[in-house]
Amino acid sequence: MQENNKIQTLIMEAAIQNSSNIFINKHLGQPKYTFADMYDNICRIGTYLSLLGIAPDVGNRVAICLGRTPEYIISFLACLLYGYCAVLVEDTYPKKRIDYILEDSEAKVLINTDFLQKVSVRVTKIIPPLLKATESTDAVITYTSGSTGNPKGVLQHQRSVAEAVRRLNKNSIDASIGIEISNMPEKFFFGYCGIGCSFYVCHECFRYYSTIHSRCRHSDSLVRNTP
Repeated sequence: MQENNKIQTLIMEAAIQNSSNIFINKHLGQPKYTFADMYDNICRIGTYLSLLGIAPDVGNRVAICLGRTPEYIISFLACLLYGYCAVLVEDTYPKKRIDYILEDSEAKVLINTDFLQKVSVRVTKIIPPLLKATESTDAVITYTSGSTGNPKGVLQHQRSVAEAVRRLNKNSIDASIGIEISNMPEKFFFGYCGIGCSFYVCHECFRYYSTIHSRCRHSDSLVRNTP
């Protein structure tokens, strides 16, 4: 993979180089997503955000609250590819905390299940990403638990996100391994995606268990992320 400080370019490269490979492999026989499927869904979400009048490539805040689902990862990558700043909101948070995060982050919109239903209905033509974000464009905001007060937002820029991809690439992580995401820190999503790894999503009943019975595409290896 070329040295590049733009996560937008790295996502594009991953989608092109791994187009027919499995991107997300859901548990208990639910649908699989290839990297080509992933890219198509990313572009549909990015297109709808653009249609809402939210300018891309300048780090406008877009909140995501979807639980650990394939749509969560895809929405997150859509924000990165289209130059929005993803505000990651845990769906287990109390409503008061979610409301605080949305206000504090100045999020322009919230991506949830209702939002995605609108995307599927209203997007009929794709607006491709412009790829004009800079290294210093805001990319991701994560919030602390706020156990001793209001949660605090931690900001990362496009540069630091791309660095995560390169660090994994330089460490020679095997891209054929399966990555289970139930409790994976968000900072690893873009890294593993960038080197072409497949993701696994446990069925909700098993999301906090370490045993996954699915197999990844090439091998039996599986990286588990448990509490």
